[in-house]
Amino acid sequence: MDTPDHVVVTGNGLPARLLVLHLHKAGLRTTWLRGSAASMPPAPDIDMMPMGGDDLLPMLMHQSISAWRAFAADFEVPGLLRVGEVQDIANSAGRVAMLRHEALLDAASGENISYVSTPPAFADAAHVKGAKVWREATLLAADFEAQVQGLLDKAGLAGTAADAAGIDVADPLRPRISLGNGEVLEASHVVLTGPAATAPLLKRMGLVLPLRPARGHVLRLVCKAAHGLPLVIHRLKRGHMFVIPQDDTTVVLHYNAIADPSQATYGRRPSPELVKALQQHAAELIPALRGATLERVDTVTHWLTPDYLPALGLWPGLDKIVVGMGFAGRDNGYAAGSARILMDILTQGKNPMGMNAIAPNRFAGGAWKAVEGPGSLMWDNAQILAVDVAMAGGAEASYMDKVTMVDPPAPRYASTVNQVEKTIMGGHKTMQVEQTRPGKSKIVMAPVKPSDT
Repeated sequence: MDTPDHVVVTGNGLPARLLVLHLHKAGLRTTWLRGSAASMPPAPDIDMMPMGGDDLLPMLMHQSISAWRAFAADFEVPGLLRVGEVQDIANSAGRVAMLRHEALLDAASGENISYVSTPPAFADAAHVKGAKVWREATLLAADFEAQVQGLLDKAGLAGTAADAAGIDVADPLRPRISLGNGEVLEASHVVLTGPAATAPLLKRMGLVLPLRPARGHVLRLVCKAAHGLPLVIHRLKRGHMFVIPQDDTTVVLHYNAIADPSQATYGRRPSPELVKALQQHAAELIPALRGATLERVDTVTHWLTPDYLPALGLWPGLDKIVVGMGFAGRDNGYAAGSARILMDILTQGKNPMGMNAIAPNRFAGGAWKAVEGPGSLMWDNAQILAVDVAMAGGAEASYMDKVTMVDPPAPRYASTVNQVEKTIMGGHKTMQVEQTRPGKSKIVMAPVKPSDT
């Protein structure tokens, strides 16, 4: 791999922003095609069990925590990180068993984490059975995005709002980036972090990286009185709900919907039914949220691969194409670590050791594991069957829990990848196989219609 003399970075998320800062600090010529998409909403839970089922991810998460600390020191932003309490609450027997097991593994590895079998003081004891507790978790400050943007502004790094449809790479071996306005960029290396721009680019280059969207909802709630809440995590059947304190009376409720078929859409209009269900569900679990005023609702698109693991690293065989995306809602937590890895790849010319499980070409080569869903959402269904029945309208829990989407609309995301002979259990269509020539096929994204719900 040649020494980078002109790196083109695509994407507007936090990993791209941190990488651009690293490249600028190193004095490397950089063009940032940031697009116009908004970055991820605040989700400061960076010191927690990773939401995936692969052994590599805890290493990647801890590496990212170290990288966040190093970034804060290198760029002289001491207020970027803070220490706070995080509680992952359980409201069923299955969740209790899973969180208790996780806490034992965490404690054995030296983490200051424990499982508490009594309901937290802030929770409704009728519904919450216990919690996995981090007393001193490493968290991003509430204004971390503003601090990162301040670094970009100070360095004069505004980037170019290039339309994804107008970006093209004719030859991945000798990248020449063509923009919609006719401008051509002679690049030594291309780093792809923006899924919206990357999907058509990869297709035109004949490379396989299946990605699907998952719409997340971000609710800003103002409580009637001081809530006294730590950062709260609650795992639902098809996504994670975070309650993130902003000040004494305001919280952000973020549901990432990563395994919810009804949210596999490019649509950015909030679902009023889901918003209502999230408010009602959260209020039943946490009394301080009862009667809270819904100040605003935003949506964000998370991007996922079929195995729920990120695609991170140099594309093998193409020593000028580097990829970093598909973090399934974990973009902020992994941002510093992934940016550091991307920077090391650009300067050292190779992937770090032991990263084959998240290599971006694994879907073309078959080196991936078929999974039903993210590891952090898996628990013994037999243990929670009675709870599920109750949530559907039984006497034990009369409150609405549509967040679990008992009767989802027609799903639109992936079940099989025939090219690599893998079946994703319990899924639906996101991809189709397109015959290109006799004996050869490639994976292409199936169309996903924008949804208003």
